[in-house]
Formats: sequence, C-alpha cells, structure tokens
Amino acid sequence: MLELSNELAYKASKDGFAFEKIRKKHNKLSNPMAVCFNLELKENSSFIIFFTYDYTNQDDLNNTILKTQLLNDILQENLNLNKTESIVTSNEDDKNIKYILNLISELLEKKEFRLTSNILVNDLASKFDLDRVSFGIYKGNKLKIISVSHIDNFDKKHLAYEDMLDLFEESSLQDEDIVLQGSFDSEFVIDEHQRYYKENNLKTIITFPIRYKEKIIGVINGYSKTKFFEESEIILLRLTINKIAPVLKNVYENDVSIFGYFKSKLKTNLEWWFTPQSALLKLILISIISVIFYMSFFTWRYDVEATSVLVTDEETFISSPFDGVIKDIFVKAGDEVSANQKLFTLDIEELKLKQMESKADIMRFQKEKEKYMAKRELADMAISNAKVNQANSRLERIEYNINNATIRTSIKGTIVKGDKEKLLGSPINKGDVIFQISNSNKLYLEIKVPENEIYHIKKGQKGQIILLSDPLNQYEFTVTNIIPKAEVSSSDGNIYIVYGNLDVQKQNWWHPGMNGMVKIDAGEKNFFWILTHNLFDFLRIYLW
Repeated sequence: MLELSNELAYKASKDGFAFEKIRKKHNKLSNPMAVCFNLELKENSSFIIFFTYDYTNQDDLNNTILKTQLLNDILQENLNLNKTESIVTSNEDDKNIKYILNLISELLEKKEFRLTSNILVNDLASKFDLDRVSFGIYKGNKLKIISVSHIDNFDKKHLAYEDMLDLFEESSLQDEDIVLQGSFDSEFVIDEHQRYYKENNLKTIITFPIRYKEKIIGVINGYSKTKFFEESEIILLRLTINKIAPVLKNVYENDVSIFGYFKSKLKTNLEWWFTPQSALLKLILISIISVIFYMSFFTWRYDVEATSVLVTDEETFISSPFDGVIKDIFVKAGDEVSANQKLFTLDIEELKLKQMESKADIMRFQKEKEKYMAKRELADMAISNAKVNQANSRLERIEYNINNATIRTSIKGTIVKGDKEKLLGSPINKGDVIFQISNSNKLYLEIKVPENEIYHIKKGQKGQIILLSDPLNQYEFTVTNIIPKAEVSSSDGNIYIVYGNLDVQKQNWWHPGMNGMVKIDAGEKNFFWILTHNLFDFLRIYLW
C-alpha cells in the first residue's frame, strides 16, 4: 500500500489527482479504490491527501474527483482574498467549505433543472438568513427567472416578476456585483436596485451575475429586510455562486429534450461562427462546406470529349482510261475546279497510227472477203468476215480512247491530290489515280467516341468542335447518326463512329481531313458524379 500511495502521490503532484483500483482486499471493501489529490495552499506549499473507498460506479468516482478539485479551488480563492494564513485549520472556514461541498453534492444528485434551482434558492436563503432569493438563467439572449425561494411556481404573471427581471438585467448588463446596504454610493448604474430597495424597505440587497468560463449564464439575487451583511458573508456568498456555476450549467444542459439539446449546441456554434475569432479557419471551413454542398446538390453540364475529323461524301478519284503518256496537265493540287473542267490530256500520236493500221486492215480483210465470195469459197469468206469485224472492234476502241484522251472532272471541288511536276510526261497505266478531288462545301464530322462514353450520346445532341488549326474558335454541330458497331483503334481502344452536321457556315479554309477535339453536351449531371464517375466505374469493374 505504501508503494501505491507513493506512486499516486507522484502522479497527483503533476496532474492534480490520481486514482487506481486496489487489486488486493483492503479494509473489508468489496471493490477498493485508492484516490490521491493535491491541495495547493501557497506557492511551493501543498498537501497530498490519500484515501480509499468502496468503488461503485464511474459517476460516483467522477463526483469524488470533482469535489476534490472544487475544494482545491475554494482554498485557492480564499488564499487570494487574504482571508487568513491558517485557513485550513480555521473552524469557521472548515464549516464554509463543508457547506459548499454539501450544497454541490446535493445539487449533483438532482437531474431536473427546476428542482435543482428550487433547492439552491431555498438553501441560500436559509444559510445566509435572506428573506427572498431569486435565480434566473439565460436562454439564448433572453434572461428568464427560474426559481424564487419559498415559492413553488414562479412565472411571468407574478407581480414581482418584472421588478426582479429589471434587477437581474441591471447587474448582468454591467457584468458587476451590486450590493446595497443603506448607502447608495456606487460607480455603477443602480437605479433599479435603488428603487426596489426603497419601495420594499430593505436593509440589504445583493445581485450577483453567475459566470461560467468568463461568460454570464445567469443571475442570482437576495435581500433582507432585517439584516446587514458582513463583508465575510458577502465573500462567502460570491464564492458559493462561483463554485456552483459549473454544476448549474451541467444540470441545465442535461435536463433538456433532444431537440432542446441540439438547439442549444446549434446556437453555441452559430455564436462562434459570428465572432471575429479564427477568421481564417472559418473562411476555410465555409469554403470547404460550400464546395461539398455545391458538389452534392447542384448540377453541371456534362460534356463527352472525343476526337473528330472533317469528311465529305462528294469526293472523286480521277484515273487514266488507258495506258499512255500524259501530254498536258491543266491543274495542280489545291486548285478549285468546276464540273466538266479539263484536268489533263494523254498523248494520242501512237493511237492515231494504230487507227490508220486498223483502217488498212479492214480494207484488206474486206477485199479478201469479196474475193472468196466471188469464188464461192464460203469457209474462207467467213474467216475474212470475222477478221473484218475484229478490225472494226479494234478501231472503235482506238477511236474511243482518242476521243477520251482529254480527262475532265465530274464534280465541283478542290484538287487535294496530284503532283503536276511529277506527272507531266510520265507513262501511266490504265486505272492509275492521277487526281483526287473533294467538294469542301459539304463537310461533316466523323467523331470517334470512346466505348465507355457512348451510353451518353444520342441523336440530336449539340456539341462544339475546336480544330487543331484554329484552337481559338469553337464551332457548333448536331449529332446526326451513330454507327452501332465498335471499331478497334490502336490508340483509343474500342471506339464508336458518330456523325455530326456543322451548324455554322463553312469557312473557306476548311478542308477534308482536318482534325479537332469535340465536346458533346450530354445534359445536366450531378457535379460530384462528373468528377468521380470514371474512378467509380474503374473500381466497380476492377473489384467485380
């Protein structure tokens, strides 16, 4: 036990108190608990008190510790008031300390605030020989009288209610103790006290604000018609009020409904918000709360982003109708051409020679046919006739090529492919592509939408495109068609092709093949969803 007491004494000297359960049986206690606390009397002077008791529950232990701390506060306050150097050994002071502790203990046993208030005012009236003691507490910013000694139910209809409220407010608004005993000399405003004092023929009137953590939580008033108070009695009354303030605050907050409790807490928090303290912290908290609120309850336009290219359906490839050599070229890449405009011609000198040869063959085979007919050699005549027909066919083909040696375009557009310098004078084969022509007046968009975003795309949706060659401007378009088959892209994975018509007039510098970035308006979505849906989609698939 000596070792335990030394250990607890060391802890109490640092923390003010210490306690620990005793594992062995002690003084026939069923559940022994050792408690030690430090009483600081003067600077560098203190008492260590050690005792044991039978532990029942945590509330009982808390009340014991509370009483020891209150006792220490009472001693300190008496010392600060320079009451006496031998305060601990004074019989009168021992009685006063015991009275305060007993009063606190009695108040702690009650759960209902009104009952606690009634006990308080009646006890003070009895202890200090006062004719009447009144007690009021602040509910919000409004002061309300709760209890009056010797009166069970005191409400607003009572004749003295307004007079007593005036006394309370005169003291609380100035945050000062007001004591009148015959003389009215005071540095404070005491008009209401003076009036009440005279009207009721009093000897003494005392009004004390009740402070908790430097804030007035209530007011208590007492008066006597027969007695003048000594200074020591007034100090003891003030000391008693100071020590019961935390008890009153605790009982008041606990004796409320759930609604009332949260209302009180809300009010306290609101008061903190509207004070200048911790302005930066409040600004940060308000900003965070505002962002969370906005993200949770407000919507934002959600855009599906994708890549796009300008394309056109009016596009043609100009090829050579026969083998030959290009003689003349009349256009080059980038030129605007109209329908039926000449593009190039093929050399036909060799075709003209073949044309003459074919005509000579026809004449020769025709004479052979006539000779065999005259001789009535029918078989040879048939052979010669076939040769005539063959020569005629060859001549028709040659003449067709000669007539079509000048190649023209069938559409209006722009030459987008074809190198004049390389092609001029070069031999070509039938079917070789010489020029590619596109009509830039009828451009539309081919959009590559990622597979995870195609769900949000519908016909008729609006969007904007920014071309890589003109990133400062946006152009409106409308979704017209969705190809319901995925394609594989080496860079983007699975994609869907979506087509869109531009809603603005075509610019002269627009051409097929130009790339850009598009944003398709998919409607209003929750802001929090916009920021997090990709992450949650990934987690759902990954954790599935």
